[in-house]
Amino acid sequence: MNPSLRIDQQFSPKSAGAPNATTRHPAIRGIEADIGKEKEHADTFRSVQHPDLRADYVLANPPFNNSDWFRKDDEVRWLFGVPPKSNANFAWVQNFIHHRKNKDNQYVV
Repeated sequence: MNPSLRIDQQFSPKSAGAPNATTRHPAIRGIEADIGKEKEHADTFRSVQHPDLRADYVLANPPFNNSDWFRKDDEVRWLFGVPPKSNANFAWVQNFIHHRKNKDNQYVV
């Protein structure tokens, strides 16, 4: 394990148990996770937990195809236009791009 590795996580759980699972998964691998101040029901679109985070890499498994999500039209993360309220996919991709240090290379699977 690289001792300088730090992982910050953003999440938008659907249940109260999700934050515990979010911190438990890295912990069993010896990785410290900072999921922000709002440990229960944090929602990265409603309340950004790490507004100044600029990461080298973003590894995510967000709730794609979510049609029940909170959206602010004047959000700084909407670099490529305001995502539709009917689907959060475009919002998640823009969130990843916003939090990357190097915006030149982005890979989405």
